[in-house]
Amino acid sequence: MINTFNAFKMNFERRFNLQSILDLGEDSVRYDFFIALMNSNNLQPHHIQVEAPIHTNSFVSNLNPNSKRQENPQIDLFCSHPNTVMTAEFALFKRNSNPNGSVNATEKVFKMLNDMLRLSLNQIYNPNESFFICVADSKTLGAQMRSNLFAAFPAVGYSFNYMDINTWIRDLKSADAIFDKRFVEKANTLQLSITAELIFNEIIQNPGQPLLATNNLETRALVYKINGRKSKE
Repeated sequence: MINTFNAFKMNFERRFNLQSILDLGEDSVRYDFFIALMNSNNLQPHHIQVEAPIHTNSFVSNLNPNSKRQENPQIDLFCSHPNTVMTAEFALFKRNSNPNGSVNATEKVFKMLNDMLRLSLNQIYNPNESFFICVADSKTLGAQMRSNLFAAFPAVGYSFNYMDINTWIRDLKSADAIFDKRFVEKANTLQLSITAELIFNEIIQNPGQPLLATNNLETRALVYKINGRKSKE
């Protein structure tokens, strides 16, 4: 996958050198990776599905009995090919329009951990290589979570389990707001443990003028490989 990650970084770097970070969203990260994955693995577009349904055993439904629609939580990207079976979630952690403003790094990290939870549960029922793929600038890079739960972002690895998640939800409003309880309930049932290893951490080269004013922060492409392990069914 290293060729894919390098191609993704180059794709986003070209975009970053032409477009203000203020005008970019998570979809830019997603589609730059889509193209990198397709080209570097000689795939056809139909081999890659964007917004793919998560395996139905990966969560505990809380659907209203009177609802006429089925629950359909989705994962950002799924690729199924004889040489490549993988899933990915994406994020763009960036500055806001106020150059002196701050971002809530704790919320960003909990967003990432929730994505890792979803990836790991889906992986148990649909075996694949699972990745959290992120572009982050220095408004988040080097930031420390409240209560020092982890090393400064991006940590070289994250290791947590279902008990940790429940503690965060109980003690921290940001965690309670972000974690999807349908997946937390499933993690509790399985007594799930999650590990995430930082396998790609490369700087995105800053552009020159006229975008230097908005794109002048240190910016990196980050990839974590996710693994989930259950203790019981």
